[in-house]
Amino acid sequence: MGSPKKPLALVQGHRAPRSAPLARVVECPTPPAGLLKATRVRWQAFFASDVAKAVDLDADWQHLERWIRYVDEWSRVMGAFRRERFVTGSQGQPVLNPLAGYIATLESAISKAEAEFGLGPLSRMRLGIATGEAAMTAQRLNEMTRGEPVDVDGGGEYEPAAS
Repeated sequence: MGSPKKPLALVQGHRAPRSAPLARVVECPTPPAGLLKATRVRWQAFFASDVAKAVDLDADWQHLERWIRYVDEWSRVMGAFRRERFVTGSQGQPVLNPLAGYIATLESAISKAEAEFGLGPLSRMRLGIATGEAAMTAQRLNEMTRGEPVDVDGGGEYEPAAS
C-alpha cells in the first residue's frame, strides 16, 4: 500500500477558496518525513478523528507539523530517559537525567498544540466541538457568521442570527 496522495491544499500554487467552509472531509495527508512508525500511526489517527474536520490544511499545516514533530521527539527522548533515569553527576552522585527538563518542555508544547486542535474532551468542549458533531458545529458557526437563521438547539426551529 503506497502513501496517500498529497492533498490539493498542499499542492504548490493551489489556493483555497476564500469562503471555504470550516468543516470538510479531510483526507489524511502524508506525514512529514522521518517520523517513527508509532508517530505516523498517531498522525493517521488524528486525521481519522472528528476534530480533523475543522482543520484547514492551508492555514494549519505548520502547526500540525510542529505538533507531530514534538510528539515524535517526545517518543524518542522518553525512550532514552526510560533506559537511564539517573546519571552520574559532576561529584559522582546520582542525579536525575537532564532529559527530564527537555521532556517537560516538549510535554508543555504538545499540550498547547493539542488544546489548539481540540484533542482531549476538555479541549473539544472549550472549542465547542462535540465528538461526532464537529461538522454540525462548524455548520452552525458558518450560518452565524453569514447572518443566516440558526438552528440553535438542533430541534429544527430556526432563530435569527445574533447581530
